[in-house]
Parts: sequence; structure tokens; C-alpha cells
Amino acid sequence: MKDIYVICPGGFVTGGPELLHQFAHGLNERGYNASMVYYPFDIDFVVPEAYKHYNVGSMRLNNDVQKKIVLLYYLRF
Repeated sequence: MKDIYVICPGGFVTGGPELLHQFAHGLNERGYNASMVYYPFDIDFVVPEAYKHYNVGSMRLNNDVQKKIVLLYYLRF
């Protein structure tokens, strides 16, 4: 099974990041291995308390992206 990284802004508890956590949770319920990767990538973030009930892990982005799917969050200013 491929790992799926869902890129999400760290440190925010708003509708957009919550939707991304719900999405990763849904993937995991269907047998995928989805994790949150928070940006900016040089800061260590943890899953916000408000989203812990989705049971989605987090990790830091690394260089080992072979056989992995990276989903980028598009934010328009």
C-alpha cells in the first residue's frame, strides 16, 4: 500500500485544515496509509487537539518520496 502525505498548514484550526484531516481519516478507513504533513516544513507541528478524534498521524516531510503520493493543499490569497 502506498503512503499518502496530505500537506496541511500547521497551527491552524479552521475549516480548510479540518477538511484535510477528515479526508485523511476517510482514506485510512478505506485501508490507505494517510498522514498529515504540516507546513512550513521547518517547524515541528503536532495534530491539533480539535482534530485528534480523526486518528490521523503526522510526520515531517522527508526525501524518501518514492512510492508515496503527496497531496498538496492549494491556498489562494
